[in-house]
Amino acid sequence: MVVSAMFMSEYNHTLDTKGRLIIPAKFREVLGEEFVISKGMDGCLFVYANDDWNAFEQKLTSLPLINKEARQFARFFLAGAATVEVDKQGRILLPAHSESSLDWKKTWYWSASAAVWRSGARISGRT
Repeated sequence: MVVSAMFMSEYNHTLDTKGRLIIPAKFREVLGEEFVISKGMDGCLFVYANDDWNAFEQKLTSLPLINKEARQFARFFLAGAATVEVDKQGRILLPAHSESSLDWKKTWYWSASAAVWRSGARISGRT
């Protein structure tokens, strides 16, 4: 994944009963009021600023359709992606497919790799 701006630090936030998650203020500065969350690898969600997502989506759609692995790779990200909006309290409503397909717990970790990890799924040395 190409990220135009590097995220720094790590933050812990709790998913509320309505499925909303606080976006760290430092990340909101980079991501803006609307951005894309996609199912990521290693049991996390990837977070993309809109410009980064558009560039990534172009790469995915340019993969050769005759290659089965390329089609599966593109489907993995495109089917698991959704645009989210930040509310006035700095939260997003996680897409329902993100919560159910990844069996999320209540505590999330925002990492410097622009990934969101559920509690208990943190991987040492992740990138």
